[in-house]
Amino acid sequence: MAAIAQALAHHVRTGDVVFLWGDLGAGKSAFARALLRGLQVTEDIPSPTYTLAQHYPQAKIPAVHADLYRLRSAAEAEELGLAELAADHILLIEWPDRLGGLWQDVALHVVLDFGASPDSRRMDVHGGNDWAGRWATIQA
Repeated sequence: MAAIAQALAHHVRTGDVVFLWGDLGAGKSAFARALLRGLQVTEDIPSPTYTLAQHYPQAKIPAVHADLYRLRSAAEAEELGLAELAADHILLIEWPDRLGGLWQDVALHVVLDFGASPDSRRMDVHGGNDWAGRWATIQA
């Protein structure tokens, strides 16, 4: 999973939105950390569970990692200013259902689930816009 996230880091662009779906403990934050490492973030990468959003302006491409789990509505998510940041950042968003459909059609959707054993994970990836073509180059 980490290798795929780091490979994805070479294909993301400013303005991209990556939705991270999955139950608690499925690996959403681990995937985001690996992608951020691939964007050359060298500092500590804490989970944004309590801060809601962590900013990484020094990344190869400026990025924001948001965890919306504690939010109750799309209006609360709007207060984070993610829409403004989307223009010149990459957005990595855990619990994207809290956005009320925003970016649903253009985001890369990374769905993580528990595999057959406690230490395994399954991943399903799909997306709008040109993600199908970019994702194919990652898997090649």
